[in-house]
Parts: sequence; structure tokens; C-alpha cells
Amino acid sequence: MQMEFFYNTKLWVIFIGLIVFFSAVSLLSHYIAGKKDRAEPGSTEFLSTTILGLLALLLGFTFSMAISRFDTRSSLVLKESNTIGTAYLRSDLFPQDQVQEYRRLLKEYTQQRIEFFTSIRNGKREFIQNMQALQTKIWQETTKLVKNNMSPVAATFIQANNDLIDVDGERLFASENHVPEVVFDVLILIAAMGLASLSYSLGIKKHSAKAPLVLGILFAVVIVLIQDLDRPGRGLIQPHEDAMIRVLESM
Repeated sequence: MQMEFFYNTKLWVIFIGLIVFFSAVSLLSHYIAGKKDRAEPGSTEFLSTTILGLLALLLGFTFSMAISRFDTRSSLVLKESNTIGTAYLRSDLFPQDQVQEYRRLLKEYTQQRIEFFTSIRNGKREFIQNMQALQTKIWQETTKLVKNNMSPVAATFIQANNDLIDVDGERLFASENHVPEVVFDVLILIAAMGLASLSYSLGIKKHSAKAPLVLGILFAVVIVLIQDLDRPGRGLIQPHEDAMIRVLESM
């Protein structure tokens, strides 16, 4: 996986960094424009309006991308909880003394899934390997249960456990599918250009630079909000694991 600077940097660091950067760009442009002795043609006003309009469009598209990924992760929580619940219920089709180990493994697996997707661990790779090892054990127990009972009922139990493994791959992919880093680079660049042109236009007219400074803060808030939506397991806005918790409590 490629290195992602923004994704691996704390949100508060990004927020402060963006405010400082946008403020510096605005104040510098305003200062340069203030050195002018006379007003220039209004091309800078047209430029700032065009750039800020383009920025608004790109922010909307980027926010939509982040929300789409967030909704996908949320829907997969429900899908996995239903899959695990179905597998657990279909184990009732077998004698109780034969499914104790299977149910124990499934309960442990569910607990680890909840822990993994509610926090980012330093040993993420090791944690994934542990879950995959549990999947292998669950599948071994599944084959043991149906080995001497290859009936249509047993086939539904096999399918439920196969779905359990499939949804793991879907959730893992969704957790790693972020808005591309280059999108944020372009957003910040265009925001800086828009603020610079606006500040320059205000500076020529000898107006205050308060508006660009406030806009810079708002841009920083929106960009950080988008990144927060795109940080499964670490951001403030997270898909709820309530469905998985309810399944675990029902076991």
C-alpha cells in the first residue's frame, strides 16, 4: 500500500497546519497588494470568483466520495452481523454436543471483529492474521460438522460460513479504500489559490483581509471533516458496531 501522508497524520495537526498555511497565503497576498499605489483592473475579482467556485464544486464531489465510502462501511457492518447471526442459528441444525467448539470460535471471532474495526492497532497485520487463523478453524469445524451429513440443510450451513469469510474481505477492502491522497493535494492547492486571489483583490482596494482568513478556517474545517469520514477506526465519525454487538450478546 502506498504511503498516505494525510491519512497517517493526526487530524488536529492537519487542521492547525491548514489554518496556518491558508492564513499565511492570505496575509502575504494582501500585503503584496497593499503595496500597490493604484488599483488594477478587476481581473483578480473574476479570477477569485472562478477559483472559489471551482473549489466549492470539488469540495462537494470529494465530500460525496467520502460519504459514499462511509455508507459502504456502515452497510457492511449490518451485512456481517446478519451473516454471523445466520451461521450461528444454522448451527442449531446439528446436535448441541457437536457445535460447542464451533460456537465458541464464532463468538471469539465476532469479538475480535468488533475490536478490530473500532480501533486501529499498531499490530494491524498480526491482528488480521489472527482473524484469518480463526476463520480457518471455523471452516475446519464446519467441514467436520457436515462431513457425515451432506444434506440440503447442511449445504445452507456451508453457504452461511462461506459468506462469513467473503464479507471479511469486503469489510477489509472498504476500510482501506480511502479518497485518493492527490485529491486533497489538489483541494488545498486550489483553496490556497482562491484565497490568494481574493486577498490580493481586497488588498488593492485597501479592504481588510478578515474575509479570506475566515474562509481559510472554513475550508480547513471542511477538508478535515472529509478526512475524518475517511478514517475508519480512528476518526471521530465512525460506523456504529451496534449490530455486531447485538449479535455477540445473543450468542
